[in-house]
Amino acid sequence: MVKKNGTGCASYIGKQTKSGAQIISLDTNCVSVGTIIHEMIHALGFLHEQSRPDRDRYVTINWDNIQPEYQDQFSKYDYSQVTTFGVRYNTKSIMHYSSYVFSLNGKPTIVTTTGRIIGRNDELQRTDIIKLKRMYNC
Repeated sequence: MVKKNGTGCASYIGKQTKSGAQIISLDTNCVSVGTIIHEMIHALGFLHEQSRPDRDRYVTINWDNIQPEYQDQFSKYDYSQVTTFGVRYNTKSIMHYSSYVFSLNGKPTIVTTTGRIIGRNDELQRTDIIKLKRMYNC
């Protein structure tokens, strides 16, 4: 179920109710197709790419630049909580934040380990599709 409820662009991760209904919040500022796909993939059970256990090999989180109320969006999970499905890390994943998301001070919140800025991506990547197929055995 998609709702306009005044809470921005958001979805719980995976199935949350016994009925199978999944609420995805898509307010009027959620206009890009990429944002809609991103939230739908959360509903299918996926976390952000930068939450992967191996993320520190690929990106650096600049904690001092993140708005305090959004720091949890950059949490890293361990292998007992998530799987990579054997798919390589991809900074272009539709599930990856761009460098200035939730910036406190206009400085990057996340960059590659080589210091490269990560752009916004509104398209599913091959790695996104592979992980979805592996999760749902198709």
